[in-house]
Amino acid sequence: MNIGKLTLDNKYLRINGWEKVAGIIPESYKQQYLALCEKSKDNKIENKTTVYSTPLSELPPYKLKNYIEENKLNIKTARKFDKLDAVIISDLLIKDSYLDLKTYVWDSKANKSYYTPKLPDNIYLIPADFIIGNTKFLKYRNQTTQYGQSNDILVNRKKEPFTHYVILEKDLNNWIKIDSNFETIKQYPLISGHIITNHHGNTKACKNIDFFLNLIDNIEKYNLKVIFDTSVNNEINQGVVIDFDMYQTLYNMLNSADVENWEMAREITANCEYDTSKPYLMHLYCSFSQLRKSNGSANYQFLKKKLDKEVKLSNYGRTGGPSFTAITKHLVTQYPTYNQIFLDCFKYQVNTFIGKDVIKEITSY
Repeated sequence: MNIGKLTLDNKYLRINGWEKVAGIIPESYKQQYLALCEKSKDNKIENKTTVYSTPLSELPPYKLKNYIEENKLNIKTARKFDKLDAVIISDLLIKDSYLDLKTYVWDSKANKSYYTPKLPDNIYLIPADFIIGNTKFLKYRNQTTQYGQSNDILVNRKKEPFTHYVILEKDLNNWIKIDSNFETIKQYPLISGHIITNHHGNTKACKNIDFFLNLIDNIEKYNLKVIFDTSVNNEINQGVVIDFDMYQTLYNMLNSADVENWEMAREITANCEYDTSKPYLMHLYCSFSQLRKSNGSANYQFLKKKLDKEVKLSNYGRTGGPSFTAITKHLVTQYPTYNQIFLDCFKYQVNTFIGKDVIKEITSY
C-alpha cells in the first residue's frame, strides 16, 4: 500500500510529496497494545526457548548472542513465528514511534516552545481510484503543464503511484462546504488514530509499521510470550551496580580530557543494572554532554535512549549543559525518592570543581 495525504490547497487537490505516509495506527490498536504491555511487564528471557529479537527491539544483537554463548544457555534464535516461544520488542521504541506521539507548540507570549501530547485524528482512508477515476473531482486537479510535464500531481509522479489517500475529517468537512460532491467520501469507514509519516526522519517506524500492526495477531495466533528488551538487558547486566564510589570514579573519567576515558566510562554505564544504578546514571547523564551525544557504540545508545526518555532534559546542544544547581533541581523535582543521592552527587560535583571540600554535608528533608 502506497499512501498519500490529500489536501485541497488553492483550489487544487495536492499531496505533500516529501512526507511519506507509512500507515495509520488506530486508537483501538493502541489500547490492545497497552493491555499486552501490562500483561507482559514482568516477563523474562528463559533457558530452553527460541526467541526472536524483532525489528522493534533496540537491544544490540551481539549482546544477546554473547550472553547466550558465555552462559552456555540453550536459547535459540529464529524469525518464523511458528518456530518461536517468545519475541523481544522495545516498549520505548514502540511508544515513541507509534503511540505517545507529540506535537510541537510555540508559545508566543512566553517566547518558548514545548511539546504536547498529540490527540488522535479522525481519518478517512480511501482508494486512490475513487478520486482519480471520478469526473466530478476533475476540476480540482491541476490540468496545466510546465516544461512539457503535467502539474496534476495525482497522476504525474516519478515514483510508485499512490494506491490510497488519507484525508482528515476536519479537512473533508471544509471541502464539503465548497462542493457537496466530496460528501461521497464519507461512505468509507472513519478511523480514529494517528497517521505515521517519515517526518523528522522517522525511518525505522515507517519501515516496520506493518510488522507492528500484525504483531498482536501473530502473538495471539502462535501463543507467544512478549519480552521487553530492557528486561533482557537487565538480565545480561545483572550484578554490575553503580554506587556512590563507582559514580565518583566515572565522574573523574568523564571530567578528564582523555577521550579513551570517556569511551570506557560510557561502556561501563551501558553494562550496569539500570534500575539499581539509575540515580547515578541520571546525574552523570545531566552533567556530561559526552553522554548525551548520539554517537558511540550501539550498546551505549541503547542506554542513552532510555535516559533521554526518563530524564527529559532540555536540549542544551552538543557541548553546553545545565548548571550544577539546575541539574540537582531538575532531578530532585522529577525523582524525589532519590533526593539524598542527588544531593550527595551535587556535593561531590561542586567540591571537585573547586578542588577542595567546601561543602561538608547536605541533607534532604
